[in-house]
Amino acid sequence: MKEDEIAHEGIVVGVSNELIKVNITSKAACGGCAIKSSCGMSEMKNKSIDIYTKNGGEYGQHIEPSDYHVGQSVEVYMSSSKGAKAVLYGYFYPFVILMVVLVITLSTIKTEWISALITIAAVSLYYLCLKLFFSKKLDKEFTFRIRNKGE
Repeated sequence: MKEDEIAHEGIVVGVSNELIKVNITSKAACGGCAIKSSCGMSEMKNKSIDIYTKNGGEYGQHIEPSDYHVGQSVEVYMSSSKGAKAVLYGYFYPFVILMVVLVITLSTIKTEWISALITIAAVSLYYLCLKLFFSKKLDKEFTFRIRNKGE
């Protein structure tokens, strides 16, 4: 594992022409990770990751599905800068939206429960827009890569 990577060991549970499915079991090794509180991996027991063969190789190149088999021990990883960017999209920007909308609505409407509803709607709208309009872009940007364990 390189220093600028977030990596997890996993077991291949499925292989097809389009993707390789890997199950990850979080371990105590997450304790040393710089962004463990934001990652979400340290809080989960099992996580299934899809690695697309089209761009899942070391440098975004195509992977040969025949190089992997069910039960094989592998390492899935992502650049730590991508992890930090994911934290911005998933946590920081929604928090900023929440605070700005809450302050504006409280100062103009003066009714707390209506302000709270508008604030929740604004944050929900943010996540809905991410899902509807930016999901393909985010899927391309935040992809896990795969390599045989020990490379």
